[in-house]
Amino acid sequence: MLRAITRLQVNDTEREEANSALSLLERATLVGDSGLFVNDTGGRTILGTMPAPVFAAIRDILTAFAESGEALVMKPDAEISPQQAAEFLGISVPLVHHRRKAGRLPFPRTCGGYSHSAS
Repeated sequence: MLRAITRLQVNDTEREEANSALSLLERATLVGDSGLFVNDTGGRTILGTMPAPVFAAIRDILTAFAESGEALVMKPDAEISPQQAAEFLGISVPLVHHRRKAGRLPFPRTCGGYSHSAS
């Protein structure tokens, strides 16, 4: 099961490889639905077809790797704690609370009208 947020990180060599793969995927997404050839550990070639939006998502992750060496993948309906939000945003927990109160960070409302977040 996918966690609410997953941090993916690569080293400098992998960043260069991500940049090369990014160039390939950019060309593939220009033609719509595309095929992808992958060699498994036994050397067999496997063909898979992916719709353009899937290629675009992979391209976005590769772009993040190439530019910064890391990417965050978050489930769309995920609720995270203020502590997790602070860690992933690179800010303090008090600043998360300040931004929540100012309406700059979304938090769900309870029946009583008070903001909360999942722990």
